[in-house]
Order: sequence, then structure tokens, then C-alpha cells
Amino acid sequence: LWLIKGGKVLTGAGTDSISVKWDSSGSGFVKFIQTTPSGCSDSSLFNVQINPVPYPKAGSDSAVCLGLDISLGEPNSADNSYHWSSEPIDFTSSTSKILVNPQVNTTYYLTETIKSTGCYRSDSVHITVNPLPSEIAGNDTAICLGSTVKIGLLDSVKTDIYTWNSLPSGLSSSNASNIVKPS
Repeated sequence: LWLIKGGKVLTGAGTDSISVKWDSSGSGFVKFIQTTPSGCSDSSLFNVQINPVPYPKAGSDSAVCLGLDISLGEPNSADNSYHWSSEPIDFTSSTSKILVNPQVNTTYYLTETIKSTGCYRSDSVHITVNPLPSEIAGNDTAICLGSTVKIGLLDSVKTDIYTWNSLPSGLSSSNASNIVKPS
């Protein structure tokens, strides 16, 4: 017979070996009582200290434009150590908070360990890298005063947003292409 304080038997109930899931950190015990067919019994008590595990926070899955930095993680606890790695494999760090500039879709893994107990837990975050739009202004062109020239794309990408401005001012447009007449 098994008596448990602070946890639940996962496997092995009714046998001489069990696995226990502890409900929370703190103290608990496991008591094993063995009784013979003649009614004699003996017991063993095992006190258990259940250490807490950390709760690392790598961040939320996000998207970033190619070339931009993104901050991951949270401020550190002085009592804990940190290890970051990534897939594809090209990044490691031992700080709790990092600034990265992924060039491709990347999953970052954070393992936080409580130094005094060795208890650890891991978390991950996936960063999707979106490509930058193509440059669309066109080639530099020389025209005669009073003439027009078409700049931009022939066909727009429906999901893209276009913003045109000129120096000196005069052109302000959200079209993918524009016919301009510099003065």
C-alpha cells in the first residue's frame, strides 16, 4: 500500500515500485506499507522536497521584415541561468533577453535553469521572416522639360501598400505606378 502527500501515483499502484507526479513545490512524503499474509506489517517513509521549476518566456510567435531586429525573452532572475539556441543552428546566447536579426524563418529555444537545484524548463518561439518588397521606382531617366514619364510597376501586388512622395514636393500617391510631369 502506498500513501502519498503532495502528489499522485502515475503508475505502479498495487506494486512495489511507483511513479509520482508532484502537484506543487514544497515538501511531501511517500509511505510504503507492506503487510504479510499472516498480518504482520512494516512501513518505510520517504520525505521528499519538491523543488520549483522556472517558467521561461521566449516570447510569442511573430513575423518580422527581413533586416529588422526583434527582441525575445524577458529580464533575468539572478538565481537562474539561461541558454538560447536556434534552428537553423546559427545562434547561441546565455542571457535571458536577446536581440536577433533572423535572415530566414527561425525557431529560437530558451532553457532556463534554477542554479541552486538544477531544475529547468524550456520554451520556444518561431519568427517568420517576411521578404521586403521589390524596389519599384524604375531606372533613372532623363526627359525633356514638359514631357511625362511613367514610374513604378506595370502590375500592382494587391496585398502591398504603395506610398509615393517626391522632392521637390508635388507627387503624393498610393498607386503602384504613376505618370509624372516634372516641372
